[in-house]
Amino acid sequence: MNRQAIVPVLALLIAGTASAAVDPALLNLAMPDAKVLYGIQVQATLASPFGQFAVSHLPAAITRFAAATGFDVARDLQEVLVASAHPGDESDVLILARGTFPWDKLVAVAKTTGATVYDYHGVSVITPPERDAKVLAFLDASTLVVGSETAVRDVIDRHAASAVFAGPLLQKSQQASVNAQAWFATISPLIDMVPAPSNSNSAFNPAVLLDSVIETWAGLHFDNFGVTVFAEALTHSDAEAQGLATFLKLAAGMLKGTPAAALQNAQVTARGPVMRISLSVAERDLERSFPSAALERAAR
Repeated sequence: MNRQAIVPVLALLIAGTASAAVDPALLNLAMPDAKVLYGIQVQATLASPFGQFAVSHLPAAITRFAAATGFDVARDLQEVLVASAHPGDESDVLILARGTFPWDKLVAVAKTTGATVYDYHGVSVITPPERDAKVLAFLDASTLVVGSETAVRDVIDRHAASAVFAGPLLQKSQQASVNAQAWFATISPLIDMVPAPSNSNSAFNPAVLLDSVIETWAGLHFDNFGVTVFAEALTHSDAEAQGLATFLKLAAGMLKGTPAAALQNAQVTARGPVMRISLSVAERDLERSFPSAALERAAR
């Protein structure tokens, strides 16, 4: 493996990898003004049939990275939490991971790639040689932090101060994660997290669907049959929640293909200003939607 790629691959590995609720100790490391959180219980997800399928289709770069460092995502990575105070802005994204990390070996490998390793309040901070690359730090042998240099230093400071995460996003993250292996929660308008469509003449503009949602959370529960998706969206009023539920049902009826079938069988309800939805996707449909599986089918 190209040694110059080892540090970026580690960041990519952690960024790509969303049971019990979110680990409070990990959540306490997030920035206090976080507006959106994503989480995944890695071991529980990989124990499902789809998780095992996904592991068998991991990119070759990750496999080579595991061989070079001894870090095995399926064995050593437990939980990942991604936080941001500015949804839609990737520059402030903070990645927090819990697992078993051979940090001494990873730090040694990082040095051979040209990365700078320095001490900040007793914690080794790894700065890759690439401009604007994410910085890494191991708070201990079980906690990894990835983000901008300022964000990583802030995490180290919060860890030293035994900071406690609080605020409205705390409750939503607990609701979303308590029965889910993968989840997300936000207290920002959902429209802020969706890029504008490249084709303004598109028959379906997601902005129309999301414009009324001011807060939301969603969770994914994996089992032997596939995945169950459940979500809750807070709108401005009872009428908006009912309108959102009606619009979603109508939109599902207009769509074609496998995702449409799942949406058409979804349970959609509205009570007060809150709309709730739950739906199940079969294991075989999940596998068909997996990126590498789609590429394999296209190559045949």
